[in-house]
This record gives sequence, C-alpha cells and structure tokens, in this order.
Amino acid sequence: MKHKGRRRRPLVVIGGKEYGTGSSRDWAAKGTILLGVRMVIVESV
Repeated sequence: MKHKGRRRRPLVVIGGKEYGTGSSRDWAAKGTILLGVRMVIVESV
C-alpha cells in the first residue's frame, strides 16, 4: 500500500520496567513491529 504525499513518522513507545514480561511477552515485540513502532524505551532492571 502506497501513501502518496504522506510522510510516515516513526513511532516510539515508552515502557516501564515490566514491559515485555509475562505470558504475552512475545507480543511486546510482534505487536509493536506490526504497529510501525521503531523504538521502545524502557527502564532497565
């Protein structure tokens, strides 16, 4: 799908220290990619 005249902006997600943990952790990566997220910033533990 092409968007003529539209510039797509990269998306950034800010997450907490629990981001990407738990039973749905694979979707923390898959879901963000499917939504066009280019960067995830989280707290390091």
